[in-house]
Amino acid sequence: CFLSMYTVYTTEGWVLGGINVGENNRYIDLFTQDLGLIRGVAQGVRKLESKLRYGLQDLSYSKLSLVKGREVWRIVNVEKMVNFEELLSDADIVQLISRIFLLVRRLIKGEEKDATLFDDLNLALVLVDRNDLTGEELKNLETILVYRILEKLGYIPENKQLSGTSTFIVWTAEVLKISDQIRLGMIRQINDSLMHSHM
Repeated sequence: CFLSMYTVYTTEGWVLGGINVGENNRYIDLFTQDLGLIRGVAQGVRKLESKLRYGLQDLSYSKLSLVKGREVWRIVNVEKMVNFEELLSDADIVQLISRIFLLVRRLIKGEEKDATLFDDLNLALVLVDRNDLTGEELKNLETILVYRILEKLGYIPENKQLSGTSTFIVWTAEVLKISDQIRLGMIRQINDSLMHSHM
């Protein structure tokens, strides 16, 4: 078997988006639990009969089997998981997730496992999935999550007043109860750090 000559890595991850190449192939950015942010190629994925097609749609959460190539990973198998299916049927939440992932794609440089960041993002989305959050709570969740991502990646200096709000371990509806003043302070800090890092 051709694949037996290579190590197949299996990990869960998000399909962030990609670009079509050639007639039926696609380069796809994946944010994975065990390999970090990687780019994979899915051969023949645009053919209607492709087995990979369903699990590699943008914003799918999937179990991915990959083989490391010289320049990109090769996606050899994919199984779409149902973890966040319901979440992705809400247009506002899809936009929120898209904004977060756009930021992740811009901020993370090179392949590096970051299970803490991956889990934090997933746990925030589990909170959205399991609770009927108000528009205000969703706004606060997005602000806190972006702040935590930037803080974890070293883009935001420590700020005792704001860090106290963002250093919780468990995502609950309670942590989303922040004042307008705190949210505006976080947004200012987010915008400053993005401006200084030329994002």
